[in-house]
Amino acid sequence: MNSSRKIPVFFAIFFILALSAPEEAFSYAGRITVGSVGASPGDKIAIPIYLEGNDSAFSAGSIPLKYNSSDIVPDSVSMEGSMLDPAMSLSMGANPDSQLVQILILPPFVSNLPSVSVDSGLLFTIWFTISPSAVQQQIVIDSLNTIDTIGLIDGNVITALRRIEFSDPSGAQLYLPAVFKPGQVTILSTAVEDEDPGATLPNTFTLSQNYPNPFNPSTKITFTLPYRQDVSLEIFNVLGQKIEILSSGTLPAGNHEVEWQAGNYPSGIYFYKIRSESGSLTRKMLLLK
Repeated sequence: MNSSRKIPVFFAIFFILALSAPEEAFSYAGRITVGSVGASPGDKIAIPIYLEGNDSAFSAGSIPLKYNSSDIVPDSVSMEGSMLDPAMSLSMGANPDSQLVQILILPPFVSNLPSVSVDSGLLFTIWFTISPSAVQQQIVIDSLNTIDTIGLIDGNVITALRRIEFSDPSGAQLYLPAVFKPGQVTILSTAVEDEDPGATLPNTFTLSQNYPNPFNPSTKITFTLPYRQDVSLEIFNVLGQKIEILSSGTLPAGNHEVEWQAGNYPSGIYFYKIRSESGSLTRKMLLLK
């Protein structure tokens, strides 16, 4: 579900409010973590943004981020599975030319603002599209901390500080996360050659990013085969231990989809790997309960 809404009007209002807050931020233990995923050219991917160690109730926030490649473009933002109050909403502003994206956490227009006091969880998920012509690379998604000029009022220059911050229900106190952990998008080449050097195959042996990701308790894994062959699809934990075999046997050429029910497993990072005559491919996924 896409919970985003247009940013321009509230964008300016938010910064005016932020500038009226005390210069010294409240001592805050919150930590922001950006998820990491693997993908292929042309994929649409979900990047989760987490908050851990939240020790103060907040009703609004601003999360500006930067990325270092034009091969990914932000599409939308989603609150699905989020720790945020359902009455809150998200607004996304993106500048692909500058490779910047900013998410605003917005309270409803009511007198008694809802607040978030949960210790840890998913804040939101940003969806990106990878260019079909993207080359193999690692793209870092990092924090942003800049002072920008936003206009003139009565001859005075008005500036805005773009940084990761939250505000309390009164709007009078800012919380600045103590730690930020960048994430990355690893773009992989999925072209695989036939083991027979005298034959060629179309580049259709692929393993897509699972959907949804993060997920709870089930997710779907899709892959394509260039011809009929023996295939195994396996799940591994972060220790490299095989915990499940989702598919094993001969499958025809074409598109295939397998669902993993992970209700009996703890939250964490898992890997799924496909092996076939065409080669092997591995991707990472996140179970978040």
